[in-house]
Amino acid sequence: SLALAMIMSAALTVIGFAADAKANFSITPVSETDKQLIFSVDYNGGSSFSCFDLEISVNTDKLEIEKCESGKGMQSFTEYASSNGGAFPMSNILSKGQLKASFVSLVNYKNVSGKDLFVVTLKKLKSDKVQKSDVKLEFTSCGISDENVNITNVATVITSGLGGSVQLQTNDKTSAAA
Repeated sequence: SLALAMIMSAALTVIGFAADAKANFSITPVSETDKQLIFSVDYNGGSSFSCFDLEISVNTDKLEIEKCESGKGMQSFTEYASSNGGAFPMSNILSKGQLKASFVSLVNYKNVSGKDLFVVTLKKLKSDKVQKSDVKLEFTSCGISDENVNITNVATVITSGLGGSVQLQTNDKTSAAA
């Protein structure tokens, strides 16, 4: 019975660790000119995930979101997931000042080839360099779904490389000013 108690105690620590899972994301500048800024939203490891909702908003006095495309990492994962029975839909809603994106997969995400989930192109309305407060990335949800469609929340950690580095983290919502 002592051995059984030790095994049960060890199992509880594994469950506790899973509840504190964190996925690491970053905003990585690709290029910046006087007229345009391109950056990627990258998955840098940590806990895997099967779904998320994110929002990117910009200072509409200085910037306008022109487009959002799947990055090489997302394209590679899409091929991988499709060949492993986990085809998934992804949706983007784009306005000039805000982008909302959702991701759902039957297969947990992993970097297959590349880590860029999205590549976002912004039109600069002023030639000033983009500041941290001009771009905001927020994950409104991120989770792991099991075979019974139970979702476990995953905390997100975001590191921004635009205008310097900043890392902010909370348990429910995580956001970073770029």
